[in-house]
Amino acid sequence: MPRVIQRTGLMSRDAEGDYSYADMALLKLENALDLATTEIQKLVDELEATLKAIPARFSLTDVSSVSPLNIGVFSRTPLNIGVFSRTPLGYRYVWLLVGYDQLAMKVFQASHYGLISGKERDEMLSNGGHLVHKVYGVAQHYRSFAVTRADLQQNTVIASEAVKLLGDVDLDVMAGKMLSTFSTNLIKLAENSAASE
Repeated sequence: MPRVIQRTGLMSRDAEGDYSYADMALLKLENALDLATTEIQKLVDELEATLKAIPARFSLTDVSSVSPLNIGVFSRTPLNIGVFSRTPLGYRYVWLLVGYDQLAMKVFQASHYGLISGKERDEMLSNGGHLVHKVYGVAQHYRSFAVTRADLQQNTVIASEAVKLLGDVDLDVMAGKMLSTFSTNLIKLAENSAASE
């Protein structure tokens, strides 16, 4: 997780420099986080319904970890030791992991009481883990390339190299129509639009 959060911070810094590939990566990352969070929550809700479907005279206590892992998450504080987040998307990783942890505890509880089979347990854990790894994959595949919107619009040499290596930038991202809700360029474009009116 620290490496993924660090790479997400790099994406954010690159986006602040008006690097269109970074804006495209941030949008893709946010969409992946939204999807994974939603899908994991659906699995948790499904398990909660299963856990409630027990005979009326029985009650189950909530499951908890006997030795929970505490992860320090810091924002722009270079002297602290822990996981550094320079973007709200970094925190969204943490929330995603908390959601997966909740899923895992409920899966093991439902399996322990015989409410789901071992096969269902393994499939749910695997599906949840796959969702988390897909999000990590988006961040880990990001490569910083110092090419700005202006470079791409003017088709400079560096822009041509970037297109050869990374493909074309989505036209809606270039125009600022589709950006991550956490992109600083979204704010800049809104300010420029308001100033020109």
